Amino acid sequence: MIDRYELQFLSACFVLLLVGVTRKRGYAYLIFTSMLVILIGFGIKHLLFVSCITLINLILFIINVSNPILSLACNIAYLYFYKLYGPSLIYVHGTYDISGILMVMTVKSCYLALENDGNVKKALIYLLFPPGLASGPVPKYSNFEIREDFTLSFIELFLSVIYLLIYAKTKTLDLLEPVKYKNNSFIKKLLFLYLWNFGLRTKFYFIWTFSHCCYSMFGYEDLLNFDIKKTEAAISVQEITSNWNKFVSKFVKEFIFLKYISYGKFYAILSTFTVSGFFHNYKPSTLLFFLSFPLLGKILDDFNKNFENNLIKRIQTSLFVSYFSVPFLTQSVKETFIVWKSVYFYMHIYIGICGILLLLKFIYLKLTKIKDSEKKID
Repeated sequence: MIDRYELQFLSACFVLLLVGVTRKRGYAYLIFTSMLVILIGFGIKHLLFVSCITLINLILFIINVSNPILSLACNIAYLYFYKLYGPSLIYVHGTYDISGILMVMTVKSCYLALENDGNVKKALIYLLFPPGLASGPVPKYSNFEIREDFTLSFIELFLSVIYLLIYAKTKTLDLLEPVKYKNNSFIKKLLFLYLWNFGLRTKFYFIWTFSHCCYSMFGYEDLLNFDIKKTEAAISVQEITSNWNKFVSKFVKEFIFLKYISYGKFYAILSTFTVSGFFHNYKPSTLLFFLSFPLLGKILDDFNKNFENNLIKRIQTSLFVSYFSVPFLTQSVKETFIVWKSVYFYMHIYIGICGILLLLKFIYLKLTKIKDSEKKID
């Protein structure tokens, strides 16, 4: 059964499609339709909130604030304000809030600060470009322009509907409950844990595919935000992180990773994932998720180098993602540990074993190298 808020959201998506199909490219028309989409999808209070944040970012652009870190901090502050006080000021219904819009605007504001060309009209439409209202992708400001090209991909439109239907179906099923049920076998629990993860991932697949379909109608055909082959059948944790939410990953790499790489690759990676965690929200469960991937994923990837069979790598990577995505998807540390306990903390134990084996291998190779050096001296 579709409730009122889901109907509003779907209606807004339909309007986005109509905006692209009309093939009109006027600035005033695009800004008006963006406001209309937000109004239909989220209501007048959310529209006013987005308008205020847009105005603040535009003022920062006009006064030529060229520090992207300042823009990043300001927009994360707006996002946190919305997360903390939004529910009490504006009724927020589950998934259907404007967090995605605010996160996308955070990325855009940083590009505006870095690539400020003084064109206020272009900056305004960049912030409110209709296809970019969804949760990604985000082109660079320097690459943004109003294009006359038009491509309507029925395949992508069809796929986005399929992803939406899968998400809608899995949302009605409590796939996490069988994971916590004591009498279920370990294999059965792992299966339901994967299905629960996949069902929630399809929400992102839907919005990113739909957004790319809308972008294509405006001449942008290279902005798909994920590669499903490399996210669902990855041979390493690194492959997943590189192909999931690709344009935000590219953004944090440019603004965080490359700035801290001089301090060492590990420190740069850790800083990148930490900022990504705070970029999403303030909850400890989110930070737990974002720190688990660089810290523990590196151990698994290094251990997987011992295997030539990609099937083994894919299975291990899938088990890793299903396990360590729990804190992000539940948004609760308590619920996370209930789920982890139900599956016997299998991935923590496995990563621990991998770490010990890698350490023993390192010690063995080190001792062998020392012995070889001594033999050469003799």
